[in-house]
Amino acid sequence: MLAASSIITLFPPRMYAQEQYRLGEVVVSAEQHDGPTSGSADATGFATVIQVDELPSQVTSLPEVLDQAVGVTVKQHGGLGSFSTISIRGSSSEQVVIYLDGILLNKAVSGVVDLADIPLDSLEKIEIYRGTSPARFGGSGIGGVVNLVTRSAKKPLSVRAGYSFGSFETHKANLYLAGSTDSLTGTLIYNRLQSDGDFEFKDDRGTAYNRSDDRRTHRRNNTLTADNLIAKGSYAFPGGLVLSAHTDIFKKHRGVPGIGSYQSRQARLRTFRSLSQVRMTKRNAFTPGLDVELSCSYSYQRQKFRDLKDEIGLGRQNNTDDTKNSTVRLLVSYMPGEIHSFTLLGEISRETYESRDKLASLSEPDSGSTISWMYGFVENARDNNRRITRTDEQKRYSYTMSLEDEIYLFNDRLLISPSAKINYYQNDFKGAVPFSSVPIAPEADTAETHLTRKLGMAFFITDGLKLKANIGKYYRIPNFYELFGDRGAVVGNTDLEPEDGLVWDVGLTFTGRPFPSIIKSCTLEYSYFYNDVDDLIIFIQNSQRTSIAQNISSAQVKGHEFFWRIRFCRPILISGNLTIQDTRDRSRTAYWRNNRLPGRPKYELFNRVEVFSEHFRLFHEIEFIDESWLDRANIKKIDRRTFQNAGISWSPVKQIVFTFEVKNITDRHSEDVIGYPLPGRTFFGTLDVFY
Repeated sequence: MLAASSIITLFPPRMYAQEQYRLGEVVVSAEQHDGPTSGSADATGFATVIQVDELPSQVTSLPEVLDQAVGVTVKQHGGLGSFSTISIRGSSSEQVVIYLDGILLNKAVSGVVDLADIPLDSLEKIEIYRGTSPARFGGSGIGGVVNLVTRSAKKPLSVRAGYSFGSFETHKANLYLAGSTDSLTGTLIYNRLQSDGDFEFKDDRGTAYNRSDDRRTHRRNNTLTADNLIAKGSYAFPGGLVLSAHTDIFKKHRGVPGIGSYQSRQARLRTFRSLSQVRMTKRNAFTPGLDVELSCSYSYQRQKFRDLKDEIGLGRQNNTDDTKNSTVRLLVSYMPGEIHSFTLLGEISRETYESRDKLASLSEPDSGSTISWMYGFVENARDNNRRITRTDEQKRYSYTMSLEDEIYLFNDRLLISPSAKINYYQNDFKGAVPFSSVPIAPEADTAETHLTRKLGMAFFITDGLKLKANIGKYYRIPNFYELFGDRGAVVGNTDLEPEDGLVWDVGLTFTGRPFPSIIKSCTLEYSYFYNDVDDLIIFIQNSQRTSIAQNISSAQVKGHEFFWRIRFCRPILISGNLTIQDTRDRSRTAYWRNNRLPGRPKYELFNRVEVFSEHFRLFHEIEFIDESWLDRANIKKIDRRTFQNAGISWSPVKQIVFTFEVKNITDRHSEDVIGYPLPGRTFFGTLDVFY
C-alpha cells in the first residue's frame, strides 16, 4: 500500500482552521514555514486546511492525506489506486460533499466519489469542513464538505517535476508548469501513476474461523494505470474583471481483483472523467464591497465494467454507465459596512444518468413475433425482438438559493453567522431500471423542496483562545448510485426516502506559546459533535456479492475530537489527532436497535514526530484504528490495527529533495471494508525538483 503518508510531510500541514477576520495594522516578519498557512471560508465552523504545495516529496495520495485528518475515516478496497471513500464524524460517504474547483463531484459521478481518482499532485489546497459548512457551497452534507482546489500560477514562471519508484513496480510521475504576467496566467499539470499491485496477503480461503487452511498468496488482477491532465488559464481585464477557464481530463484502467478469498482474473474497470468550467469574477462591481462571480461548468463521466466470467457482482457483465451534469452558479459577496458581510448563492443544475448492459435485455420479446416471422414480416419481427440494452435517461433538475450573514459585534470579539438554503429538486425518472424489466412507477417523477438552516458563533475569549459553536439542519436526497445501482455489486432501490439530519458541535481552539523558552508555537483544539439522522441510507449486503441501499429509521452519532501541534524551540515537531465517536443504530427493530453503525471505528489516533535540520528531516508516525463492524447486526467485524511509517528526506540544495520511506514498518497484514486486503511493508523513493 502506498500507505499512510498524509500529513506526513517534509513540511506537515497545520491541521486547524485559521479563520479570516478583520484586523488592525499588522506587521509581518518572514520566517521559515513548517506547515501550510491558509484560512478556511467558515470562521465559526471546525475546519482543517491543508496546503498541498507544502507537503513533502513522498509517495502519497489524497485518501492517505484525508485519512490522517481529525474526524475523518477513509475506507479503502485494497492498496494504491483502489476505490476509496470518506466518512466525516461517523457519516456515510454519501453524506460528504466533495468539490473540485467549484464542481460538485458527487453529481459528476452520480453519487459516491472515489478519492483515488483525484491525483494529490494536482491540488494546491484541501479544505475539510466537519459538520456544518459555509453557504457558498450549493451542496450540503450531513457529514461535511471537502473542497479541493487545483494548482494555479503564482509566479512569473514555476516548474516542478517529480518521480517516484517503489514496491510492486509502482511508478509515479508529475509535471507542473505555470506562468503569469500582469494580466494573463496559464497552468499545465500532468500526472501519471501505474502499479502492478501484486502485494502479498493472508488468504483465509473463505473460512474465517478455520486457520488451518490459511495461506500466503499474491494479489491478482490488481494492475493500475491512471493519467490526469489539467489546463487552466485566466485573463484580467482593466477594471477588475477576470475571466478564467479550465479543463480537467482523467483516465484510469485497472483490474478489479475482488475480495481476498475470491480473487478475479479478468474483471476490468475503465473510468473516463472530464470536467470543464468557465468563470467570470468582478471585484467591487457596481459599488464598493460588492464582489460577483458567475460560472458555468460541465462534467461527464463514463465507466465501463467488464466481467465476462461472473467473477464480480451478479452474473456476467459488460456494462457502461454515463453521468452528465451541467451547472450555472452565481455567487455574490457584499460587505456594506463594518458589522455585516453577506453571501448570496444561486445555482441551477441538470443531472442525467444512463446505463447500458450489452449482455442483458431490459425488455420482453413481443408474443406476436413468431407469427410475424412465419408470414415474412422480417423487419417488423426484428424490431419487436431487438434486445434493448440501454435504460432510459434518468434526469434530475436542482435549484438552489442560499443567503448567509456574518455579524461582527463587540469590537469583532463575537461573530454570529446565520444562514439559510433552499433546495428544490425535480426528478424525471422513467423506463426500465437495472436488474428489472419493470418500469419505474409514475410516482417516481417527483418534486420536493428542502430548507437547510445553520447558525454559527465564534467568541474570542482572549488572544489565542476561541470558543466556537454551530447548529444546522441538513437534508440529502438519494443519489443515482443508490437509486439505480451500478449493474454490478450494487442493486438500485427507487423507493428510498431523503435523509434528514440535525448537526451541532461546540469546542475550543488555542493558539499561542504557553512556555516561550521551550515551545516556539502551539495549537490545540477540542470539539464535541452530535449528529441525529432520520431515514439514514446505508448499504445492506443482501447476498455474498451484492448490496442494496435501504433507509433505516434513525441513527445517532456523537463524539470528541482532539488536535495538537507543538513545535519546540529545538528542531522537533509533534502533531496528531484523536477521534472518539459513538455511532448507534436507532432503528425500531429490536435486532438492530443500539447496535453500532457499520464501518465506524470508535477510536482513531494519529501522531507524527519529526526531527529536522537545514538539509535533513527524519519522521516517524503511528496510526491506530479501532475495531469496526461490517454488518448492521454487529456479527462480522474488522479487528483493530496499528500502522507505523518512517522516512528520511535530504535536500542538498533548496530546489532538490530526495526522500526514502518505509510504510507499514511492522509488516502488519490487515483488511479494510469487506475482505479487501491491504499491503504489508512497502518501500518507496522519491526525487522532486523545483524551480
